[in-house]
Amino acid sequence: MATQWDHQSIERAYQDLIDPLGRGLDQAQVLGLAALLGPEEPLVAALDLYSFLEQELLLQWKTKKDQAMEGLLAHQRVFVQQQSRGSQGLWDRYHRFRSLLLAAAPPLGPSPWLSYLCDLLANQDIYAKLGLGPKDRLPLVELGCQLAALEPREALIGLLNLTELGNGPRVEPPPLCRNLPPRSCSLAALHDLFDPPQPEAVLAKLEAFWEKNSGGLFSRHKAFLYRQDTQGVCALQGDEPKKWTPLEGLFGIDEPLAKLREMTERFLGSQGFTHILLWGARGMGKSSAALGLLEAYWSQGLRLVEVSQGDLGQLPRLFGWIEGKKEKFVLFLDDFGFEPGHPEFKALKSIFEGSLEQMPKNLMLLATSNKVNLVSTLPLDPTLPGDRQQEDEARALGDRFGLKLHFDRPVFEELEKLFVFLCGQKGAAAKAQEWWPEFLRFAAHNHHDKPSGRTIEQFLANRG
Repeated sequence: MATQWDHQSIERAYQDLIDPLGRGLDQAQVLGLAALLGPEEPLVAALDLYSFLEQELLLQWKTKKDQAMEGLLAHQRVFVQQQSRGSQGLWDRYHRFRSLLLAAAPPLGPSPWLSYLCDLLANQDIYAKLGLGPKDRLPLVELGCQLAALEPREALIGLLNLTELGNGPRVEPPPLCRNLPPRSCSLAALHDLFDPPQPEAVLAKLEAFWEKNSGGLFSRHKAFLYRQDTQGVCALQGDEPKKWTPLEGLFGIDEPLAKLREMTERFLGSQGFTHILLWGARGMGKSSAALGLLEAYWSQGLRLVEVSQGDLGQLPRLFGWIEGKKEKFVLFLDDFGFEPGHPEFKALKSIFEGSLEQMPKNLMLLATSNKVNLVSTLPLDPTLPGDRQQEDEARALGDRFGLKLHFDRPVFEELEKLFVFLCGQKGAAAKAQEWWPEFLRFAAHNHHDKPSGRTIEQFLANRG
């Protein structure tokens, strides 16, 4: 802002703020964004703030014209002392916008506003809801570029600079910033979306992004939990695995891992694939292999959705969200198994056998179990028709998994090699020989008669 104010510079300052605010509000109204997104969306809160700023700026500008500078300064004093502080006033609107933005914007860089706009424009569902086909997307992209150049805080500071003319020092609005490391996700490829902020260039970057990504939730996260909300309805929740081991860091299971990789790559390549069951000894890396798979292939579009057995009946709802997306989804069923007659067994069996809700082609099941037979049964007499039918039904579910990979418990010699390997991963390779006898005593004392990799991890955690 100029340090020496005159009538011409004041006039120009008002126009420089009013014009872009008006253009952005007009274009957002033509697109119908407020009705589409709803009141809890940061963009709608920003548009509400913009509308407030525009009205106040127009009122000040008109007051200056009608009542000269003396009338303008009198109006500004009233605005600063009363109107801006009231309920639904300037500060209320700004803080509501700011809280919604910081809760919604993915951590892609230092600017939550640009990260949020990047996420919004990358989401193909928004264009579909607006009825904008592939050739009609430029108006929304143009609006995004306008908003990228007009950060709400900067527009607010512009108004405050003008009202400062006759009112002395003022309080700075809190900045739109947070100290979070950038997230590793497919959306991060658009970190420079608005460089430069030219609509045609921005749209070209988005079109390249959409060749492999759908945008929205599936571009913000690599893993998801499918869980019931407070209303008992399942919803997708983005999740960042707290603990994972690269596939190369899993010891002694090279053969099943090679087959797991091969089938996953067939799935990603849209070739013929089959569902996968990882079964065998506890603590031998079945769940770790699933998470390692995600880390190895998420950049190629792989996503992992973990579902508990109690929520299998709501899978058709999930299928509707996944169907038609660019990403490929692994439905992860950890520690899987049923008792005969359980409703979850019937729900999954119905989905496998084909119901009105067919499984999407971009979905593959990956289950882990301690036993190859997923349905527990009492001893059956194969000579009795009823028992044969029950046995056939019990085996039918397991037969749907075309690839069954066995994760066997290590023999004693392999266990010691695994111990040395895991010590090395913890940075204690030099201590492995010394700690081996201690580990055996730890396993015996804690009744681990058949120690596994999990037992070793427990020992090393206690060792610190």
